[in-house]
Amino acid sequence: CSSDLINKFVPLSPDPFLNDDPDMSLAKFGHLNAVVDEVNKVTGNTAVVTQTTAISSAVTINSYAGVITTVSATTAAGSNVAFTVNNSKVTSASKVLLTPVHLGAGIPVFTLDSISNGSFVIRIYNVHTSNAFNNLFKISFLVLD
Repeated sequence: CSSDLINKFVPLSPDPFLNDDPDMSLAKFGHLNAVVDEVNKVTGNTAVVTQTTAISSAVTINSYAGVITTVSATTAAGSNVAFTVNNSKVTSASKVLLTPVHLGAGIPVFTLDSISNGSFVIRIYNVHTSNAFNNLFKISFLVLD
């Protein structure tokens, strides 16, 4: 994936931020899902995966960009959970960008716990004071070398 391709991205969104800003560098580009869509078109190297057992179950998705759908989480308020993403495209020097979507209760905060050759770990914190999670997450990711 060439950074020149991302820098030349022309948005299809009506979002004024995207249409009025002449600098479309990745550093200023705040809509990761649109970047992932563009990478998918350019590289064709994308994938989707769905967890099958528990929110803490590892998944395998060997692509630079994709979407992880978790099982429905019931993580209590004030708690957290982590799961491993096995991915052959990831090295210990990679940068992994995440954009989560959650339409349920609770307030999720996503972090990367670790990155190593062949995997990264996503930790999901529920920072709500009383509501447990009650839905699945869709997490778009982009691996940058």
